[in-house]
Amino acid sequence: MGRDGRRQRETPPAPLRVAVALLLLVGLVIAVQFIVTFATHDWQDFAARASHTLEAKGVFEVRIPAMVGTTVALGVGLMLVALVISELPVLCGWLVFRGRVWARILLTVLVGLTAILSLTEPSPTLALDAASIAATVLLWLPSSSAFIHAEHARRKVRAGRGASDAKSLARPD
Repeated sequence: MGRDGRRQRETPPAPLRVAVALLLLVGLVIAVQFIVTFATHDWQDFAARASHTLEAKGVFEVRIPAMVGTTVALGVGLMLVALVISELPVLCGWLVFRGRVWARILLTVLVGLTAILSLTEPSPTLALDAASIAATVLLWLPSSSAFIHAEHARRKVRAGRGASDAKSLARPD
């Protein structure tokens, strides 16, 4: 018990802490990549190429200045969607750390799909893919599983589901 009378939270095992740190690092690097790519993109050239493509298909009188604004707006929207999707592993890692068992499964699926895609296409982010895979493996180690299930059980007890239900949920994998 802590000084204020509440139970102290268990210290997460090292593999779980390392996994979450790896996922945060991967998420930070991806976010910086998105921002740098977006900030350094030549939107005028992109609009000119798009205009040429449209004119080749019979759409005439495309105004480049008008297209730049639309292109940037579309680019910002797509970048935000891609950024949210790319940060899902970070969110899943945090949720796993908080005892959400389903988030570990979702993270495993996301990282697995990313690994499969990196095998089919050359990946410029091979180190990030490897770090994500390593983090996922660390989340499935017995010490991590025991902590995740214990945290899940504590959440159930705090939610008022009873100690007997929580004991059955606290089993290690």
